[in-house]
Amino acid sequence: MRAGNVWMSWMALKKTTKARVLAEASRICVYCEGFADTVDHRVPRSLGGRNGKDNLQACCLHCNLER
Repeated sequence: MRAGNVWMSWMALKKTTKARVLAEASRICVYCEGFADTVDHRVPRSLGGRNGKDNLQACCLHCNLER
């Protein structure tokens, strides 16, 4: 498999994970209960958090930028 194909597979998985987290939360922000359009890491990646579904939560862009 070429490197370009690996990159595209990773990007597709990332979008799928984000979509699943948002759908499971009914697109409701965990902080303000507004419309969630992005996801936030519970444990930041800088502290060893992963990109897996268990470490992501739905939140609105405003709350994500304020954290």
